[in-house]
Amino acid sequence: MAETELDLDEQDLAQAAEVLGTTTPEETVNAALRAVAAEYSRELAMEVRTAEPRPEA
Repeated sequence: MAETELDLDEQDLAQAAEVLGTTTPEETVNAALRAVAAEYSRELAMEVRTAEPRPEA
């Protein structure tokens, strides 16, 4: 895993940790990244399911 130095807002980090149930900054950031990626995937899947069918040529 890559190591990256980040300046994080401590209040935002604490709130995210509480919501995500994580105990370390590393766990919190990784869980938040997974949550964002999962939400994006769900949104894309929903768009595909609700897209108008293409007319046949």
